[in-house]
Amino acid sequence: MIAWFSTQFEITADWTNNQRNTPSAATVALLKTIESPIKFTAFVADNSSGLRQKIEYLIALYKREHQNIQTFFVDPVTEPKLIRDLGVNRDGELLIEIDSRKEFVQALNEETITNTIQKLVRKSNQQIIFIQGHNERSALSHSNYDLSRFTEHLRNRGLLTNTLNLADNMEIPAATAVLIIADPQKEFLPGELLIIQDYVEQGGNLLWLAEPDGFNGLDLLAEQLGIEFLPGVVVDPNTQLLGISDPRFALIPEYPLHPITQNLNSITIFPIAMAIEFIGIEEWDGESFLDTLPRTWLEVDDLEGELKQDLHDMTGSFSVGYALTRATVLDTEIMNDEHGGDADDLGINDSPDKNQRVVIIGDSDFISNAYLEQGDNLDLSLNIINWLTEEDQFIAVPARIRIDGRLELSIFAHKVMAYSFVIILPVLLLLIGIGIWLKRRKA
Repeated sequence: MIAWFSTQFEITADWTNNQRNTPSAATVALLKTIESPIKFTAFVADNSSGLRQKIEYLIALYKREHQNIQTFFVDPVTEPKLIRDLGVNRDGELLIEIDSRKEFVQALNEETITNTIQKLVRKSNQQIIFIQGHNERSALSHSNYDLSRFTEHLRNRGLLTNTLNLADNMEIPAATAVLIIADPQKEFLPGELLIIQDYVEQGGNLLWLAEPDGFNGLDLLAEQLGIEFLPGVVVDPNTQLLGISDPRFALIPEYPLHPITQNLNSITIFPIAMAIEFIGIEEWDGESFLDTLPRTWLEVDDLEGELKQDLHDMTGSFSVGYALTRATVLDTEIMNDEHGGDADDLGINDSPDKNQRVVIIGDSDFISNAYLEQGDNLDLSLNIINWLTEEDQFIAVPARIRIDGRLELSIFAHKVMAYSFVIILPVLLLLIGIGIWLKRRKA
């Protein structure tokens, strides 16, 4: 009876570190959003049994979570014309197809395959545009201050990223899904500000990352959105309880019910943030989704030495992140006249009613290279982009951060190990050997 039951039911247990034989939560969440069949074609020679087994093992992880997966193996030796036509360059290359879209994968690991699947199910024309030309945070630079890691994560998930200098190109591309303004240090020219205001007025989605040191000509944009930045820097005394000595780091451990924060289960960290208040304009709906703890205050004095709360400092819970929505009805004839073509073809008006989305954050350090992978900052930043691009189904797909497998030892531990293996253990073995030799000699 036990033998019969073993053929009817399957029980799988993964006891490995980091659950490496089990699909990650990100992979499982992504596969649940896909209804179309997924086709894997592996180009492996018949005599490469080890490589073939590795690919079969990887695909089996996905078959556990998705019922409609097809797998095909092609031998490059017997199908040279097909290999040449498809442009296959190496043995073990994997072709993934979903509907009419396809992508090649060369790195055979779950992270790459999952990111490729996410690329294939996204809208193909989504572009994330970073405004440049005013000393903003660079989307390409690798310094701690800039955003190259954030940009890399966006590209890995199938989003097209680009930069735009309004002084060189006086219009925002029609295919822009999200426009990002990341901490400009120089003032916008009046003509540049009018272009951004017109983009927002026409229903464009916007991510504005501000800093306490000024808005540099963007006051009219804040007025257009119905928001106000409160003076001062958020000071959070709760940081000392978590071992962070600098109280200018605002920590947010709890989140309201909002699509952006639905899968966050850890703290998010905001260095030197400012508070935002939604004044309210009839056409906009505003909702705070990042609120500090009640003990925080706004420090308006210089951020030097020990920070102490004064009587003139505002105290309470402050918002450092607001999500705005507006239902816009775009006139197709007007859009056709402005853009010299069919608005539907340009991707401007996919439907008569468009839900415009804007996110304003009172800090831009939280997605910088230095802090992006601290706490839940990476998941939060990706959720913001997914929400702004109206790809809400991907908000439930968290970013998978590789567990650090390095062993870091203190100087004392290094010395103990060195002396133990280099001196103590050899001397001990030598003494044991001498003792055994003396004992046998006496016998």
